[in-house]
Amino acid sequence: MSEAIWISWEKHVRNQSLCAQLGVELHVLLSERVRPLRYLTCIVRTIRLIERRRPQVVFAPNPSIVLTCLLLGLKLVLGYRFVTDAHYAGIAATNGSWVVQKVLDFCNRHADLVLVTNKEHHRHVERIRGSALICEDPLPDIEHYAKGVDEKPKRVFCICSFDVDEPYVQMFIAAGILQAEGYSFCVSGNYKRSGVVREQWPHVNLLGYVSIEEFYLCLAESQVVVDLTMQENCLLCGAYEAMALSKPLVTSRTMALQNYFTGGTVFVRHEPEAIAEGIRKAYSTRSELKQEIEEWKQGAHAKNRDRIERIRGFMNIEKQTME
Repeated sequence: MSEAIWISWEKHVRNQSLCAQLGVELHVLLSERVRPLRYLTCIVRTIRLIERRRPQVVFAPNPSIVLTCLLLGLKLVLGYRFVTDAHYAGIAATNGSWVVQKVLDFCNRHADLVLVTNKEHHRHVERIRGSALICEDPLPDIEHYAKGVDEKPKRVFCICSFDVDEPYVQMFIAAGILQAEGYSFCVSGNYKRSGVVREQWPHVNLLGYVSIEEFYLCLAESQVVVDLTMQENCLLCGAYEAMALSKPLVTSRTMALQNYFTGGTVFVRHEPEAIAEGIRKAYSTRSELKQEIEEWKQGAHAKNRDRIERIRGFMNIEKQTME
């Protein structure tokens, strides 16, 4: 069997969850320097790590495209097999650039295996003559954060990173509609990056960047979770987190989300009234939705175990003992 390591230049729940399931050692290489120096530092540390460990298989997420290109180049010299875990932006250029898309296609065609999260991305990798397997995120192990935490009545937790694909303005307007009905809204994420002015939305508690402990406390205290995207083939990290804590979820009416999250979920259009109505429905039927989530989890865990075994078999790796 082959020794495998996973390298990442950022902290991400999917990295941690997949490594735990695969039994692969995770190396998170971080730097606080400005971008050019940060890349240089991480590149040097990555090369030193691979030279020291000499693994047979290397996993890495894309993004980062810089890390992906680096590992493809080192692969030619050191001869390991490379698995790229391609999130949405690792398959499709989010800025619409044909140059970036060509680079992504080149990377995914020359990796030994591309992990994707949905059928459409699987078909895309096959069209460019790459090799892909579908592997949705394992549900994160976060239940311990909810122990001893009581839900707050009509508390809605909106998970947001304030990226261009998120209809957060429509969500804020929906919060204003529901304010008179006793709903309270907490919103995660660095709202300053998108120019959002706190005073413009007094009915929304904009948390800004919070620690992981604060984030999961807010999630545990909520009775409904909202996570929205305008990207058609994107599965949302916040959706997995809502499912892990059995929180009724309001999310976007895309095919990828509807095909995977088949229980405990209300799908909405990106219009304030539709979002507000979805939240009302999720709250009023929360007992039934929680039961659906518990049933859905059983199938999700079984599917995930099958995905993990297929990856192990494809790359000829065994679960490693962590010290």
